[in-house]
Amino acid sequence: MALPIKGSAEGAWEAIQGLKATSARRPAQTAADLDRIFRAGAPPQGLNGRHEGILVMTTQGPLDGLARRLASLWMPWLGKRFDRQAATGDNLLTKGASTTARFVWRRYAFRPVEPGVLSAFDFRTYTGPGLVDSDRLVLKIDYDLDSNPRFLIRSIVDELVAVGPMTYLGKVHMKRGRDWKMVGYFALRPDPLQPQDEFAIWDSAEVTQEPAPATGRRKSRKRSAETG
Repeated sequence: MALPIKGSAEGAWEAIQGLKATSARRPAQTAADLDRIFRAGAPPQGLNGRHEGILVMTTQGPLDGLARRLASLWMPWLGKRFDRQAATGDNLLTKGASTTARFVWRRYAFRPVEPGVLSAFDFRTYTGPGLVDSDRLVLKIDYDLDSNPRFLIRSIVDELVAVGPMTYLGKVHMKRGRDWKMVGYFALRPDPLQPQDEFAIWDSAEVTQEPAPATGRRKSRKRSAETG
């Protein structure tokens, strides 16, 4: 399947960043453009290792301006890590995120990854129809795990598609009552600063097609350099 953004991986990433920049001036048009690109994307195959992430825009109307200002001042989210074999992953955040999060999730334990970087909010991955785009297959990023805080986090499902070479666009959905609402867009790409051997942390395998029952925090895997 042809991807909606052509050219190089760097060019595709710059195109997403360009839409992020226009979201403040033309939020409705930018959201429509992102939706069109998302719907033309394809489920990612075999995501593995660390991926750099950006918040492209929120879709909350009057609250979007406040969200942009806050994100410009402080953005603790750095991206995601994927374990292709286990069909799981987690989020990467700055060290300061844990201090702020204590006011909301006092007992939640953030995990150190490296100096200045923490991991948190585990997820499982599987392919399925989109919550809003039910006629499209997407990679589901599902946070409904016992290891995650019940407040807010377990009510989130991200959906991800490939939209360009090594470039992925995501929709964030949050459950409100019995309904799901799409609240924003994010983008991922393989972390350009990631050591080449970090992709070998997890063994290769295909993404699962159906979610398996999962409880508790996923087990971390040691670097291959340590186990080899």
